[in-house]
Amino acid sequence: MIVMAFATTGSTMTSNIIGEGHPDSVIPLLKRIMKFCYMIVLSCVAMFCIFPTIFIRLFTNIPDLIAGTVPAMLVMCISYLLSPAASILFQAVHTTI
Repeated sequence: MIVMAFATTGSTMTSNIIGEGHPDSVIPLLKRIMKFCYMIVLSCVAMFCIFPTIFIRLFTNIPDLIAGTVPAMLVMCISYLLSPAASILFQAVHTTI
């Protein structure tokens, strides 16, 4: 949800900047939005990677399920590292079409 919020904000601001006649300011804007998004996402991913069992225990107390879920959660965290840039850039391109 956080990444999509930043992507939607980037989309809106890209439209505004292009509408104002400043298309050369789009790339610096998107870089700034990605930087803010990565600050939040990296802090969440770091917590999930350092303490995966604590977050999994919020949903279950079954030891076998917890042990089986940790590797999947780490793979998911790795995918979250690509998500901000991909979502923000996709929405920006989608806006300009």
